[in-house]
Amino acid sequence: MLDTLSGAPQPKLYKYRSMSTEREQEWVRDILLNNRLFFPTRLSFNDPFDCRIPMSSEGVTPDDLEKKLLEVYSRNPPIHWGSSWKGQPKEFVKALREDGSIKQVLAGDLLRKAAETRLDNLRVLCVCEKPDGVLMWSHYAKNHEGVCLEFRVLKGTYFDGAISVIYANDYPKLKVTMGTKELADGMVRTKATHWAYESEWRILNLDVPPFHNYPKECLSGVILGCQISAPNENLIIEWLSERSSPTTRYRAVKAEDKFAVRIEKIREIGPPLM
Repeated sequence: MLDTLSGAPQPKLYKYRSMSTEREQEWVRDILLNNRLFFPTRLSFNDPFDCRIPMSSEGVTPDDLEKKLLEVYSRNPPIHWGSSWKGQPKEFVKALREDGSIKQVLAGDLLRKAAETRLDNLRVLCVCEKPDGVLMWSHYAKNHEGVCLEFRVLKGTYFDGAISVIYANDYPKLKVTMGTKELADGMVRTKATHWAYESEWRILNLDVPPFHNYPKECLSGVILGCQISAPNENLIIEWLSERSSPTTRYRAVKAEDKFAVRIEKIREIGPPLM
């Protein structure tokens, strides 16, 4: 997992889920009973701008290039015009600089391609800080018919490494020679202001399988949408009763005096934590 880039996670984070199809129901069941979450890559995001901010090579110096190449080649063996380099990365980069080939690295867009490949392999779990977002219920819990999962941010778990998303009108200025953490901070944390209603946080994992288990005690509650069907509500009750840790069942209720929902506690289900 990448180190925390910035921000302090909220005490609890939330994940909205639809239950409109059998497949979506099975996904919710998997989260509840197998204690795991799916980390997608940017390739499946619904926003074509998300994690696809342009990177510039303007103003890059040979020193910038050398530092970045050393970082890249410390992860993967250097390839120089089709032949694998047998020496140390530091020696390879020194040779590139001495014979002038380092400029061709930049001109050939190799750094940009390497960064793009690395970003394609980055897995991102998207969660948010509010369980009462009307638009979130509409968009991600299918017309308030699904559920919202409540997770405790426990120290040492991957929730503890969540980073907050920054919303902006303009792209951040990103250079191809930025370090991995700095580049991820700008590329992965920044979204258009149109998405500000999501109050999103993100958990990043690199070069790992798509599914990640979480400690069972992290799941503290399940909130039923205000329009959830009786069969789906019964499924949630059934699955929560099979869990080996307590989970509180809530319900989202339409407010009587404004365009909002409030969260009401119903009861706790499951054996108490020891």
